[in-house]
Amino acid sequence: MDAAEMARYTGSYANPPPARGSAVRDGKLYFRRGAQEGEVTKVGDLRFSVAFGGGPTQSFALVPTRTARSRFLHMAPAR
Repeated sequence: MDAAEMARYTGSYANPPPARGSAVRDGKLYFRRGAQEGEVTKVGDLRFSVAFGGGPTQSFALVPTRTARSRFLHMAPAR
């Protein structure tokens, strides 16, 4: 992902509970879940994977809104 694409994915997301968020740091996209954080890997159009704290990889999809910012997500169970 380039910097412009990563910037589109930063912010807070609704997937209760809890709230989740993402941020770009050192040229990489990171995803937060509570106190845990993991580096994001893009696997498809609006589809990603992340592992928190060395745990199993989880996949998730971002759901765009009318404002073109992705603010909702669907996270699959860890495998």
